[in-house]
Amino acid sequence: MNILVASSNSTFYSELTKVLAEFEIERVTNGSDAQVELGKRNHQLLILDIEIQKHEFPYVIKFCKVNCPSINIVLYVESKDILKKMDIQEDELTNLGVMSVVYTSRKLERLKNMLSKEYSFENWKEIKVNNNSSSDQDVEDEVLNITDKHFTKLPLSSFFSGNAAIFDTFIKIGSSKYIKILKRGDFLDPSRLKKYSQEYSIKDLYFKTDDRKTYINFINTVYEKVKLLNKDDVVKVGAIVSGLTDQYLDEVHTKGLSKELFKEGQKLCESTNRILLNTQATKVLLEKIPEKARSHQFLTLIYSQAICINIDWAGSLTKENIGVASLFHDIGLVKFKWYLRNPKFKFGELSPTQVEEYQSHPELGYEMLSGNPHIKEAVRQMIVQHHENYIGTGFPNNLSYSKIYPLAQILSLADYFSHFILDHQITPLEALRRFIPDQKETEKFNPLYIKALIKGFIVD
Repeated sequence: MNILVASSNSTFYSELTKVLAEFEIERVTNGSDAQVELGKRNHQLLILDIEIQKHEFPYVIKFCKVNCPSINIVLYVESKDILKKMDIQEDELTNLGVMSVVYTSRKLERLKNMLSKEYSFENWKEIKVNNNSSSDQDVEDEVLNITDKHFTKLPLSSFFSGNAAIFDTFIKIGSSKYIKILKRGDFLDPSRLKKYSQEYSIKDLYFKTDDRKTYINFINTVYEKVKLLNKDDVVKVGAIVSGLTDQYLDEVHTKGLSKELFKEGQKLCESTNRILLNTQATKVLLEKIPEKARSHQFLTLIYSQAICINIDWAGSLTKENIGVASLFHDIGLVKFKWYLRNPKFKFGELSPTQVEEYQSHPELGYEMLSGNPHIKEAVRQMIVQHHENYIGTGFPNNLSYSKIYPLAQILSLADYFSHFILDHQITPLEALRRFIPDQKETEKFNPLYIKALIKGFIVD
């Protein structure tokens, strides 16, 4: 969770960082800077000093209500006497949109417990199933007029029927108009979902974007334990996890890479590697998943792990590092508005200016992750070099042969192969058939890693 603290009180801030050490905390010392930071990044919590200067606390709260209505606000007050002097009652603060009031450091531990429960990635495990929720009368007629950006779309096929809903679930009936069809804890009756699909002609359901972290943890937990019994299972799970990768990266881009979110990325990589140890599953994933995959990063993860599995010296740490790099290798692109408008762009459609910007994204990604304590230098080196190629015609530094970090050579091939499949909308086997005879393309990559990629398609 990302917390912004707006306070010039250094003693309070010091106490706060000790008690809330498990969370990611940023600090500003005045109200004006607080509004700037809130406008630049989506924080989940604002801890606001009631005595903040240069834009006083009511103006900051008003700014939040207009520009970031989903943020929770905790007001820090050094003593109740301050409220008395201001002639303010606590219930008035609640009406303003304040979630809680903290007096000195005595309530900090209570605040920590509240936040840990509120923002836990695993709060879906505490859901109480409502088995009597399959009646049509449970559908709420009220139309919610909430901006589309506050909702996240999931294909109907990604919902696990026969289980409890892990969050309130909605259907979309128009621009920024939604109807709730399931409450958190409602039983997901397969026939009920089918009925909604037929009556409303829907292929997707929606949940509030604030619940995205819950979805990520839930799918990751299922993915960790899943046993793939046949080809259909492999294809279905792969398609769901491909979507999960998109959701995960959206969460990172909008909320920042916290310790908890980084762990979810590690789990996603570990589970993918475990699945690929099954050679039959590997073959099915490589051949079938791209037909339904939406995530370039997920395909890059699949191919980089498949290459590593067929290299003798690639141990568990190598696989972990290259897995993380596969997820974040294009993170520098979020700096460009044209990419945010169309993340599934094709390189050939870019303008000369956009091409120049595109060629800077490896360095931007390296810089963005340089201050993150969870990202190793090995991962950053892969990210900054993932567009270098074997013959020195890549970018940003025209490195060649042994000057390119070996793991970056693997990531470069996996990244290229994923783009090749998605850009041409062909199967991996067809991509392999076109790629292997093309000497102008194959000479850009280490032949040892090309052989390792081919081996992944062959079941002994």
